Amino acid sequence: MSGDMALGIGGVGKTCRSKYKQAEKFRNRISGLRPRFAGFQTPPRGFITNRGRPPLRNRCWAPFLKIRCCPRPPVRSMRRAAAFRSDHAYRRRLLGALAVVLALGVALVRWWPAPSPRAPDGPFGERSADRIQINEVQPTAQAREQTPPPPAPAPPKVVPNNVVIEDKIEFGTSALAVDVPGDDDQLRDGTTDTPRAARTPDTNARLFRAVQPDYPTAAREASVQARVRVAVQVSETGRVTGATVLKRWQLPDEGRARPVARLDHGLEKAALVAARRSRFRPAQQNGQPVASQTTLTFEFGTSE
Repeated sequence: MSGDMALGIGGVGKTCRSKYKQAEKFRNRISGLRPRFAGFQTPPRGFITNRGRPPLRNRCWAPFLKIRCCPRPPVRSMRRAAAFRSDHAYRRRLLGALAVVLALGVALVRWWPAPSPRAPDGPFGERSADRIQINEVQPTAQAREQTPPPPAPAPPKVVPNNVVIEDKIEFGTSALAVDVPGDDDQLRDGTTDTPRAARTPDTNARLFRAVQPDYPTAAREASVQARVRVAVQVSETGRVTGATVLKRWQLPDEGRARPVARLDHGLEKAALVAARRSRFRPAQQNGQPVASQTTLTFEFGTSE
């Protein structure tokens, strides 16, 4: 029994060794075939991997080995690889086309013929073929005009002492104008021996900005109606340098103005303040601004 078992075990060992040798021979043949398919991007049809599940006709032609030789990627990976290759090729073609278009554009801009100048239309657009040459003349310093020297004075004439020179003197009939003092009785009224005053300006001062006086509360409550005339001194700049009250009138209800010596309720002060705040255009004399004097009249309570 033990002998049979040994015989059986020995036969199995021989069988395993023979199959192992056959597998080694097949592997050697496959390793010799691999360099022939090294240039292919994808393995040939029929060589699959252990992960794939191809039909029976695509299995290896050595079924007794129960192995699959040359690896083959799955269908999904092959599709992705093909899509990547097509996308990569499209990008390369697109970049090449853009480079060609850019080169053509640069060439057209560089070697495009320049437009010839067009003559303007019309009868005045024709240009003559004659050329006009302009010579620049350098300015030269003009020679200073030399004034001739004054003539030399004539030498005095020598007259002998024994010769008498007779000069004829002619007396005219015209008389000199002499100021004759006038008669005192013929002087006009109003003339005195005092010096004259300064001349009046050519144009008087004109009011530039009028200021309305404030109507005092006390005068408003008493319903006082009055008129005040103020004399103002205007400077060369148009400002008021002085103001004085000349006349005062009180306006009763009858409507006839009555002159008074004094106005109460602060009316005179309000008139002077308004006069000093006014501005004038100065008077003109010989085109120059001069100081002058003028008058302003203010009324209180007439508009209410």
